[in-house]
Amino acid sequence: MTPIARRLGRATTLLVCALLVSCITVNVNFPETAVQKAANDFVSDLYKPAPAVADNGKATATEAADVKNAVKKSSKKKTPKAPAAQPDKPTTWIFSFGVTDAFAQEVSTGSPKAQEIKGRMKGRIAELDKWKSKGAVCETADGMLVLKHPEKAGGDAGAVSQLLKAENDDRDALYAEIVDHNKIKDRNQTRVRSFFAAEFKKFSPAGTCFEN
Repeated sequence: MTPIARRLGRATTLLVCALLVSCITVNVNFPETAVQKAANDFVSDLYKPAPAVADNGKATATEAADVKNAVKKSSKKKTPKAPAAQPDKPTTWIFSFGVTDAFAQEVSTGSPKAQEIKGRMKGRIAELDKWKSKGAVCETADGMLVLKHPEKAGGDAGAVSQLLKAENDDRDALYAEIVDHNKIKDRNQTRVRSFFAAEFKKFSPAGTCFEN
């Protein structure tokens, strides 16, 4: 091999290594796909209707029957045999250009603090949607709410402002908790907020205004 060919080979190798490191660093620092899924799961759960209950506070007859049938079916199933032990296999690291996010890292919104926040937020959904539908309240690109048209809230504008403050305080705390709990590198939660903003926009009533 000529000296020129050897130099070109080394240069190519260094370039490939640099690209690999660059892609891996970006993905490890911010698991985009995992954050997007976490945002979708969290917001969709906020908008999920509560299970129907009878007037006496007990589960409906249909639900009770479903539970009873499920118990019967599960009792008839045989306990599956444990799978045969597999010999240890060597770990293989496969590096790809931007295909995986932080090696399939999962982003959790299930910490006690996040769940406590979710409970409070869920209790405001109906009232917030009412004012969104009236055009008084808008979602924003940073995952917050703003009283864009207070005149559409009429004499309730003050109460709506207090409602938004409570909601925005919880959203701020939620984004900070997700970043901290999952050790995500996202200064000011900018990217986490953008994914949640997209989900809040998607699940809001049709015609809800959105501010960039």
